[in-house]
Amino acid sequence: MKRHRVLSTKILSETQRERLIQANISLIQANFIETKSLSFSIPTNCENWIFTSQNAVEAVFSLLKKEQCIGKKVFCVGEKTKSLLIENEQKVVKMSRNSLELGHFIAKNYKNEPFLFFCGNLKQEDLPHVLLEHQIPLTEVVVYQTHLIPKKMETPVDGVLFFSPSGVESFTRLNQLGKSKGICIGETTAQALKPYTSDISVATSPTIENVLLKTIQHFGTYDYVKK
Repeated sequence: MKRHRVLSTKILSETQRERLIQANISLIQANFIETKSLSFSIPTNCENWIFTSQNAVEAVFSLLKKEQCIGKKVFCVGEKTKSLLIENEQKVVKMSRNSLELGHFIAKNYKNEPFLFFCGNLKQEDLPHVLLEHQIPLTEVVVYQTHLIPKKMETPVDGVLFFSPSGVESFTRLNQLGKSKGICIGETTAQALKPYTSDISVATSPTIENVLLKTIQHFGTYDYVKK
């Protein structure tokens, strides 16, 4: 039976790697992006905060004092981002699956309120575009910087695992998908990959674990998948 090989565009944890190994999948992995927190200042007159990534949460709550975060209404994208916010004692008003969905929710339910959007330098424009379209005041606060780390990969693989649009951009600078399937953490990442391939599969929810599950469904041995 053929043992499939996949490339992860980020370094996985030991537990995550073990899941693929148990499914008889060979793994190559490398970080195609890196992030760095930045110094920033926050307007004091806005109670509505938006986070669309764990990187933004980590950057904000590593620098802010606890009293600066009391009483905020927090909106976010993704289960892991929500969990991290709760760990930092924040009340999450709304968690959406993607930025576009969150933008439409805010536009419908918070028409006259201003928002702060904590983001990286390479943020996607879906959410800002929706709020601008509905004339909702939005202040963007860049709290971390993403650097691309392109690498030329010589070993052929059956699938490539992508976890962000930035990861797609970094990988495609020096590589082509060819016959490899792209497995994406969410719809935004899948949209970034569409110019390069039509063979794309998207995780059922935007977590690393669900990317691995989708990978196992495609490339794992039958005896493992059926368990």
